[in-house]
Amino acid sequence: MLKNPWYFDPRTQVGKRVKKYQLFKLDTFELKRVINHNFSVVQMNSNFIEFTNKNYAWKGKIVTIFLLVALPILTLTIYLSIFFLKDGVEDEVFVIYTSAIIVIFSALYIFITMFLSFFKFDFLKPLYFPVLINRQKKTMTICSDENNATQFLLDDLYFDIVQSQGVVGLPLYELHAYILDGEVIKHDIQLGTPNIHKDYIEGFLLFIKTYVEQGPEPLYYREGIDDPEQDYKSKLTYCYDIQEKKESLKQSWQTVFINHFQTPLYALIFAVPEFVRFFGRRITVVFSKPFYWSEALKKEHVVDENDPYSVTAKDNLKFGFFSVKEKQHE
Repeated sequence: MLKNPWYFDPRTQVGKRVKKYQLFKLDTFELKRVINHNFSVVQMNSNFIEFTNKNYAWKGKIVTIFLLVALPILTLTIYLSIFFLKDGVEDEVFVIYTSAIIVIFSALYIFITMFLSFFKFDFLKPLYFPVLINRQKKTMTICSDENNATQFLLDDLYFDIVQSQGVVGLPLYELHAYILDGEVIKHDIQLGTPNIHKDYIEGFLLFIKTYVEQGPEPLYYREGIDDPEQDYKSKLTYCYDIQEKKESLKQSWQTVFINHFQTPLYALIFAVPEFVRFFGRRITVVFSKPFYWSEALKKEHVVDENDPYSVTAKDNLKFGFFSVKEKQHE
């Protein structure tokens, strides 16, 4: 069976170094002590915090690669076919035959693997699957679909920072949580948005540690007290507006570009492919559906209406390409 190139296979084994990432044993963790929510949160309150994962961040990846890679190959295939049928030179027939066959089979391989991936990961699938951390019960709940969720004790989890690749080939870092059997991974849970900066992922792990051990108060943005330009990473200043609803056009735009707020140079360098990714994402969102919480999930993760530390998308600060500001209240 051909390996699908558009999604990475999960690891099955880890070494001893993974143990130093265990959530409550960070004494030997080489950590830059800068908290960073890493644009990975849907909501936070005193009882639990809800994260997205890589599947949400990469929504539309397959369509984007199709627009950037497969579509040009398809165009080239059509052109070579026309050239071969109409203007082929007798002495070059063999070369043209060979070239056309190679290009056509390459295009078919790309199309088949892309469409299989699209139907498996995106078509009529939920927009995202929540990762929930309940600080009262010290548990992490992973939703595999709308009716099934798996719960783990935080004390049983080990954390690791894993390197992968992004759409344009740049190295990315991801935060993973593991349930281990010796050095064998029994459960692999990817949390939050991948990032090109490893220290941002380390800061994201510290964000989780701070929430579990100290509660939401240190992460809550205090309007008029905290500085939006200085504290936008260490305070929860941005949540995705996808709670039991489809992603809006505005949210799709923000989701594609919000991470570049931290790296404006990359925003300029990758403006064109990211603009294409926006269209790929919108196409994919059309064929996706919202994630609706089950009654069991709602009962397990209750939101107190009077919680002073409840943060959702309605509390987002105003992010531009190069600055962040508090919202202007009328």
